[in-house]
Amino acid sequence: MKKAVYEGEDLGMTFIDYKIFRNSEGQVQFDEELLLQNLNANWKEGDNLVLSIVDNMITLTKQ
Repeated sequence: MKKAVYEGEDLGMTFIDYKIFRNSEGQVQFDEELLLQNLNANWKEGDNLVLSIVDNMITLTKQ
């Protein structure tokens, strides 16, 4: 698997490439579980994320 690092304002995020699908209800679905240990930002269980797709790039933003 490829890994990439994004350095934001005051936090970094490491992520692994996932295959992403849209299910029959229009919801976004990953091919693997997105685990907290794969994200090294200030995120914790229960946080809500907004998924944005712009120019074939996916961004997860904590609400």
